[in-house]
Amino acid sequence: MNINMDGKRVKTIIFPGDIELTRTIEKTLTLSATCHGDRDEFWIIECIEGVETARHNCRLIESILWED
Repeated sequence: MNINMDGKRVKTIIFPGDIELTRTIEKTLTLSATCHGDRDEFWIIECIEGVETARHNCRLIESILWED
């Protein structure tokens, strides 16, 4: 991943223990990729009906399935 992927839409994320979080009609998942000078940060932003409800740190995710 790199910061040029900021805003890329995610279909499903998989956490350790085979816990899955999947996009639905109401819920969107989007990559947030930012540069903070000395480091880059990657988060998956979870929104329900356009309102951010959670952020998931990509360091704690086993797999990311991107939307087509």
